[in-house]
Amino acid sequence: MKKTFRILLATAIVAVLLVAAMVAVSAEAGKRVDPVSLKPTSDRVVFIMDAPEGKELEGDGTGTDFENPYIVSDHEKFDPNVDSPEYYYQTALYQATEMLGSEGGTIVICGPVKLGAEQAYGSGADTKDVFTFNWGTKATIKFTSVYNGVDYRETNGAKLIIETPAELGVRGTSVWENIDIVTIGTKRIMSFCSFPTLMGKGVNCYPDDEIYAESAANYISLSGGHRWAKGDNQIPTLTVQSGTYNMISAGFWGVTATAEMANATTYLTLEGATKVLGQISGTVTQNSLFSGHVNITINGGSYPCDIYGVGPTGMKNEDGTVDIVITGGDFSECWSINSYMENSPNNPPSVSILDFSEFSGSKEALALAFSVSTGFTQVKLPASVTEAQLIEMAGKVETEAPEVEETEAPADDAETEAPEKNDEGEKDDDQTIGVGDAGDNSMTKILIIVIIVAVVVVAGFGTAILVVLSKKKK
Repeated sequence: MKKTFRILLATAIVAVLLVAAMVAVSAEAGKRVDPVSLKPTSDRVVFIMDAPEGKELEGDGTGTDFENPYIVSDHEKFDPNVDSPEYYYQTALYQATEMLGSEGGTIVICGPVKLGAEQAYGSGADTKDVFTFNWGTKATIKFTSVYNGVDYRETNGAKLIIETPAELGVRGTSVWENIDIVTIGTKRIMSFCSFPTLMGKGVNCYPDDEIYAESAANYISLSGGHRWAKGDNQIPTLTVQSGTYNMISAGFWGVTATAEMANATTYLTLEGATKVLGQISGTVTQNSLFSGHVNITINGGSYPCDIYGVGPTGMKNEDGTVDIVITGGDFSECWSINSYMENSPNNPPSVSILDFSEFSGSKEALALAFSVSTGFTQVKLPASVTEAQLIEMAGKVETEAPEVEETEAPADDAETEAPEKNDEGEKDDDQTIGVGDAGDNSMTKILIIVIIVAVVVVAGFGTAILVVLSKKKK
């Protein structure tokens, strides 16, 4: 009996250790990519622009340089006879990303490139998708309007125009630098489908009509995840260094309540000349469910907006965490910095940390940011200041937020229903976009610790049983 028990105990311990080892291996295999390190993965270049109105593009159509911009050809996957044609197959943006999809490279937007109803796919009146080719993480593509010392924004009016009802979905690792993103209409979105993305330096975002220059809803919004498709174990990782935006969501945009971003770990870094006018969310912006963990780092920029660690749907998991680190930035007009959005239907984070310990700005700037923070389980301050000092200082500076146009996203309705098929002919709402990163998931670390403790407990329990059995035998 004693020998049998020892064999069973040893087998159980080996099994548990194997599980722990498998978790540890997956942790090593899925390291998070820092978007700042991203570079084009080949020297290939494709120049794209729209043909002037009433004219055709000149050159050989290869896209090799400005004199020969890429000319769109009929795509083999495009079917004009279906109920909702996928017009984005017929765009230079899609076909250029397809050309570079296996190796990566640079797409130079060297003139106006417009994405509107004629380039979009879907049945909604106000919301339709324009997708790029799905190149995933196997390559990095850079989008820019400056190449070899020439700024085509100045020489040829280069800009990417997103017009209602179009929404742009970028399906691969990408860098955006020195580019103008212009919007026609309100609440336009660029989503990055959980792939590592750098919105780098020199990005200018603005409405096409200057009359809307003070309207937050007329600026482009960003989503680190997909606009609507569900996914598990994703790690949307978005770094923004310049540009003015309506809203930024670290995870899903969240069109439909039937989709869920499950077991996700979001990473959003804001710095440089970034400005957000409406809202920042570490999870989703509107209707979709979320479970997982949130990481937001703000190193610079200006934020006349609300900042939420957890957005309007809360967290489905009870052990979710929020970690917001603020080292710099202008919060003089910030409306609020919140652990979570109140009155959400699900859970608040179990642990939420607001970390000012490395704040590089003035004490007055810190006091302003501190004064609008709410709901955190822990707030870390620099060693040189106390909470009482910040409260007193905040009372001496102006903290009232100005009136700004309401930018709440619309409720889920027929006009924002997701289209049914993706690039590969599969249902997008059944696909997983992006790969989970167990290595940066705090729950993985906790699981490993629990397993180790379990091994110790089981081993100790087994020893105790053996002692009892030994005594009974005597």
